Amino acid sequence: MSDGAKPGDTRQISELITALLDGTVTPEQFDQLDACLAGDQAMLEYYAEFLTLCAMLRKYYSAELPASDGGDGDRPDVLPEILECDLQARAKTEAERARTHREAVREAAESALDRFMTEERRRQEELADKLYRAQRRRMALGVGSLAALIVVVLCVWLFQPRPQPPASTPLVVSPAPPPIFAQITDTLNARWRRHDLSIEIGTEFTAEALYLRQGLARITFNCGADVILEGPAEVQIEAADQVLLTRGRLAVRAGAEAIGFTVRTPGATVVDYGTEFGVSVSQTGRTEAHVFKGKVEVRSGPSARVFDDSRRLTARQACAVDREGRLSQTNLVARPELFQRHVPSPYELAVLASEPVAYWRFDADEPAEFVNALDQYTSLGRFRGTPRFSAGPDLGTAKQAQAVEFDGDTNWAVVPEMVVPNGTRVTGYSYVFWARPDEIRSQLILGVVNQSGARRVTAMTADGRFDHYFVNEADKPVARVQSQTVARSGRWYHVAVLRTGHGDRQLFVNGVLDASAEASAHSTPGFHRRLHLGAMDQANQMDGMAPWRGGISEVAVYCRALSEREIRRLYAASQEE
Repeated sequence: MSDGAKPGDTRQISELITALLDGTVTPEQFDQLDACLAGDQAMLEYYAEFLTLCAMLRKYYSAELPASDGGDGDRPDVLPEILECDLQARAKTEAERARTHREAVREAAESALDRFMTEERRRQEELADKLYRAQRRRMALGVGSLAALIVVVLCVWLFQPRPQPPASTPLVVSPAPPPIFAQITDTLNARWRRHDLSIEIGTEFTAEALYLRQGLARITFNCGADVILEGPAEVQIEAADQVLLTRGRLAVRAGAEAIGFTVRTPGATVVDYGTEFGVSVSQTGRTEAHVFKGKVEVRSGPSARVFDDSRRLTARQACAVDREGRLSQTNLVARPELFQRHVPSPYELAVLASEPVAYWRFDADEPAEFVNALDQYTSLGRFRGTPRFSAGPDLGTAKQAQAVEFDGDTNWAVVPEMVVPNGTRVTGYSYVFWARPDEIRSQLILGVVNQSGARRVTAMTADGRFDHYFVNEADKPVARVQSQTVARSGRWYHVAVLRTGHGDRQLFVNGVLDASAEASAHSTPGFHRRLHLGAMDQANQMDGMAPWRGGISEVAVYCRALSEREIRRLYAASQEE
């Protein structure tokens, strides 16, 4: 009870409140109660305490509120409603307070979990590095202990008294040979700085440093990864799946069996995830990683296990890292033309020296498409049907080309858009390729089409002659040249067809001019954009010819007419030994 209320006053107001709660209050009593409460803070507090006490008694003891002497009429439900509203307000407040508390706890838990996972990852990496170093120390200690034990055993064996045999053979202990990690599988004009180091195919390498002064060397690691090293370059073979590139360029082709192959540099680490990529290190220590197929991860610093930053790269992407291990924030585009991705044949080098606008070599690792060897992101070709691959013609120094096989029925190929590099002037055309007929019949080998439907066709006649002509918009063949050479089934032929700047047509077979035709008014110097191999779109046939049955290899396209000397040089390169 509040201290400000007097006993006499409280007795009177208690009777009035009781009458109010019982519903027996008279108008005079109600006015009296209202007058007592008006402006009297002590009476108001007493009034509130009385109501609260009545509610508690009713809740816990089921007690009846006292009735006034005036009667026992029904009580109004004012008090339960007041109490219910109060309880609901308290419950709502407590629920809101609990929800706020749960949100705060959840946010704090998530933040703590993120920090824990980050620290745990770093701790695991540091622990892995420590374990790796500890294992190496234990290995070194074990080797040292083993050597010491061998020395002790030898000393005991040498100095212990024993009967001397008539003729004793001294004990020779040979150290175990170091493990072999890789070997040379191909070269081109390669030369090491060390004169005592062989460049022959089959030369094996342990964990050792190599300096290639010039040329190309393909080194195949035991894990299955192929590395093309381009001189001048300096590398350190560290394991069967790891190499350190200090300076120069290399290209890596790693299949599924070689996932995880690692290239370390002074400022970065490149980890393969089943792909083809190139890595270069400049004189200043700047590292660049270019991805041609698949994906890699570039990590800051030379350690593959402990690093501060990393980035995933996929095809057509590149990344630069400085010597201090800082990754460039600028997005780079991969440049496959900067890297030698295989050891070329003499014929391939001759083709590249003649500067074609497109060159397809038919890589069996690309079963659904074939890429331009000059820039794999332009003039991309597609196979129709299921392609088959086989060994192609010899291209010099015992190197063999890759060929795509056409069955004359269900499979052929198309380059939807041949791209002419900017600034290239079209003064004519040349199409150079190798062809092997498996059957002598009238059949299409190669065709190019422009938007108006005009096309240039290279085919074989029913008696085995090579045939080249232009078909105008009226679907009439003109400017035809036909070889004197008659092809035989199962043999490879080097074929070159061209249009000179004056409109003359020429056809070469195995480096020799075999047929020619003078300029025609119907000829056009334009560059036809769509290339077909083996068949055309028109129901796989054209002009009554069947699709090609045989092999096609090493297709090169030019925006000019090659000279007779250039064509002879191309064919002669394939005959080098």
